[in-house]
Amino acid sequence: MDATLLAQQGIDWRPVIDGHFIPKDPRDLLRQNVTSGLRYMVGATSHDGSIYTLPFAGIPPTVARQLHLAKNYALGEYRFTTESAAIAFARSTITEYGLIQDPMDPLDLLTRATQQNTDFLFGMPAEESARLNEVGGATTYKYTLSVRYGYPLSYFPKAPSIRAEHFDTAIPFFGVFEEHPDVYSLTAEEMELNRAIRRYVANFAKNGNPNVGDPVTVQWPEYTASSRQFMNLDTPTTVETFDRERQYLFATEVLPAIVRVGKEADEARALSSKGKKCKKKGSKMGKSPRSKKD
Repeated sequence: MDATLLAQQGIDWRPVIDGHFIPKDPRDLLRQNVTSGLRYMVGATSHDGSIYTLPFAGIPPTVARQLHLAKNYALGEYRFTTESAAIAFARSTITEYGLIQDPMDPLDLLTRATQQNTDFLFGMPAEESARLNEVGGATTYKYTLSVRYGYPLSYFPKAPSIRAEHFDTAIPFFGVFEEHPDVYSLTAEEMELNRAIRRYVANFAKNGNPNVGDPVTVQWPEYTASSRQFMNLDTPTTVETFDRERQYLFATEVLPAIVRVGKEADEARALSSKGKKCKKKGSKMGKSPRSKKD
């Protein structure tokens, strides 16, 4: 399905504020410390955004196509009526990720575009959620699944620059490799990683701490504002520190600011249009029968 059609259909996967189950914007709820005392685990895969980048990239992939996709995403997601707002959103996004010259090397373009979609739709929301929950008093554990599982080339070839994709979480979390050994031919190291991930999740579910219960080799650190540490689920598994503050600020401050300005432009345009209609209607009503006849 083309991204333009997705935008026209107005697909919106954001939380729905219904006044009951989600009474306010999730960010506002987190700022009110509603998670105080809770235990929270959050994360994403290293290349979650490939599910959107690769199918829509085009053959060959071009910067112009990425601009088109980003603009239509903005139109569909934010319902802009002023097209310039969507264009500003798209241009700032592709510029931030170095998608400037057209044509670009196809592999470089796909790598950058995938990172952009991963950050914007998965990675940075997970980082923001970890930060807000930690500030709100939750004991927080953050991860990134970055292991590169291989598939048979006849089934689903994986691009050279891609490691863990969106649906790869089903392999360690739900054990689909056991049901489909013909598709997932895992190495001994990958099998051990899957077992370790299950131990972490089971420990967290039972004890509120991924390190307590079944023995684990690498201690999963609690996410704090001072450390920004998370578990990198790979072979081998390592503890990493979040070091992409610029991209985080771009996703959580710059783009929302562009959206706000675009919405303000939409509102001003709507008010102006309404004022012109009222003025025109008032002008017609004010005419006398004689003037109408004349």
